Amino acid sequence: MNLQRNYYEVLGLPPSASTSEIKNKYRELAKKFHPDLTQDKVLGQRIFAQINQAYRVLGDTERRSQYDATLVPERAQPGMPGATSGVQSTVQPQAAASPIAARPTQSQVSPQVEAEVQRLLGEAEMAMMGGKVKETQAICEAILRMQPDNVKTIGILGDVFAQQGDRKRAIDTYRVALQYGSSPMIQSKLARLVDAPAPSATPPPAPKSAPQPAKSGGLLDRLFGRN
Repeated sequence: MNLQRNYYEVLGLPPSASTSEIKNKYRELAKKFHPDLTQDKVLGQRIFAQINQAYRVLGDTERRSQYDATLVPERAQPGMPGATSGVQSTVQPQAAASPIAARPTQSQVSPQVEAEVQRLLGEAEMAMMGGKVKETQAICEAILRMQPDNVKTIGILGDVFAQQGDRKRAIDTYRVALQYGSSPMIQSKLARLVDAPAPSATPPPAPKSAPQPAKSGGLLDRLFGRN
């Protein structure tokens, strides 16, 4: 199963983004993650290179059209270059089959908390782009303790589980995010996971003497509605 981030995901945009939206987002990210402005120069250079590569393709109409044609149909959005006419995702944002009950949106947080959430979100995005999944998960959990209905954070947490190969948990997490708000990018990730074939190889059972991993509790259990 290929869960590698595509160029739209690198820039944090849906496939239906306009040319001006792509340009503005590139400028924002290039300034934010420029190696001269980041503490971790090696990580900054790696992220900066990803951003530039994504913009070189998506910022050029012809290259973007060719790139869009390589994406699976479920990711195409109406009106985007290279979109397939009449193709719709088989997954709905509020899928009835989801095992997680819908929740009401939480009340708005204070400006001080919102500022801290945005700061941590930037750190989570940078950690995820640098492949630091455990650090990303810890940051996301810190954000959700302050703002449990933050759609973008829950979506990043789904990316963490997908990167770890936990397909079921990633699907459940993306569905939770979509219950709190609409996100074409999270919707396309969910469609890709749901429609992907299950792994053919079954991992060997753990030795009997091996200790069993502790069950995840606290914040994530509450997020998924488990007691």
